[in-house]
Amino acid sequence: MQITTAKITGNSKGGFWAQVQSFKDEAKESSGELTVALSLGDSLQEAESAKKGKEILQKVKQLYFAPEEKTSPHQKLSHIVQDVKNEYLNLDIDLTLCVFVSGLVYFSQTGNGKIFLA
Repeated sequence: MQITTAKITGNSKGGFWAQVQSFKDEAKESSGELTVALSLGDSLQEAESAKKGKEILQKVKQLYFAPEEKTSPHQKLSHIVQDVKNEYLNLDIDLTLCVFVSGLVYFSQTGNGKIFLA
């Protein structure tokens, strides 16, 4: 099975911001490819929304690919979602994470994100 992903962005309007981005650590191929779908509600000004969104994307990437004791990909994703949710309590966040590892797909999400498999 092969999953092809790409970075998807949209224009922010009225403080709303959304982005889908994939990350892969070539040095840690066993970690798989992480796809992050993030949207922020209108609780911030437009420029601040984009800044916070990029900050959260980098945090998710850093947490996922950080050296850590043996945990399953699902546990790792669940912890990341909870950490982000707790750190950014004042933001309206929809965060969906997906990772493809060793022929399996793992998901975790918070907010109104939806996952569809076809």
